[in-house]
Amino acid sequence: MESIGAKFQSAREAKGYSVEQVARETHISKRFLQALEEEDFEVIPGETYLMGFLRSYAEFLDLDPRETVTLYKNMKLQEQPAPIDELLVKKSPRPIILAAVIVIVLAGVITGGVLFFTSDFFQSRRVEAEATPVSGQEYPMVDEVLEQRFLQGDTIRIPVREGEYPLLLAQIGETVAIDTPAGRHTLMPGQEHTIDITEDGRVDILITVREIAAADSPASAVLRFDRGVQLPAAAADGLSAADGSPTRTEAIGSTTVAARERSSIVIAEFSNRRPITLQYQFTAPTMLREVIDDAQRSEQFFTSGQQHSSTAEDQAQIWLSNAGATRLTVEGRELSLGGPGQVTAFLIGWVQGPGNMRLEMVPVY
Repeated sequence: MESIGAKFQSAREAKGYSVEQVARETHISKRFLQALEEEDFEVIPGETYLMGFLRSYAEFLDLDPRETVTLYKNMKLQEQPAPIDELLVKKSPRPIILAAVIVIVLAGVITGGVLFFTSDFFQSRRVEAEATPVSGQEYPMVDEVLEQRFLQGDTIRIPVREGEYPLLLAQIGETVAIDTPAGRHTLMPGQEHTIDITEDGRVDILITVREIAAADSPASAVLRFDRGVQLPAAAADGLSAADGSPTRTEAIGSTTVAARERSSIVIAEFSNRRPITLQYQFTAPTMLREVIDDAQRSEQFFTSGQQHSSTAEDQAQIWLSNAGATRLTVEGRELSLGGPGQVTAFLIGWVQGPGNMRLEMVPVY
């Protein structure tokens, strides 16, 4: 019997789609699509998301969503061994006859169970139950801002442009863990955090942790969800929105090497200035130099697999010896820095825009 992953892959290849194309069309992260095709289901954060991804991917490929979910359930049942040893604990003067009877009865039970658990009636009930978390309430976000006390297990449904996406409060303790289609995010008390839910390069929601009451029963947290950071594809007056497009800000210095020329880009736009958090991941040896707010200077050598973070109030000037080996994320956006072995320098800072503040990345030569 063809496996789930093989069905997905063969159907996708038959239609001539790449994984990247499917990710753009379905708004399912590329790594989750690859996990479905490789049947690495542990990568997906929770059974609720897994069921949704299975159905969405099947529908996109013109496969039967119910048959796909049933195939997954059958696979999970087959992975669970029958507890024959527990049924054969008691001794009997006629062990061979007793064992034969038990095996016959057990086979009938298993056969009946498989028929029931794979029936349309049972599957429809299970799918409906798993589509909505059992514990917690659902809160659709209607206005631009939603702020209130939430309990562990609650789900906030965030409208993002053409779709709606669930954010699950998976755990409330010393921190708050929020599961999104793009992965898990852990927030500390007082922290502001932006999330690119659709992984299309644009910030979709700003989350602020006002208060955590972990000692209460049940644990709760006061959270603020702000959709005001969502921006259209293009802004007025010829200025670009936070989609990585060029801006009117001039580069610092100049270069006579055409291959090094780069344009300034807008990273994000907000109503007010806020601290800038820079998160680095290195995939090969790289030298990093930073000047934070024209005061704090540092130079450090990193090797493959290491990470680094820093925070600036106004601006950060950055120099890298290996741009292609550095992944830099700012306000939920991974920035394009250059190719392997390329030396690059740039400044990330706030610029006053028409009625708002723009966080820009400006080349330095």
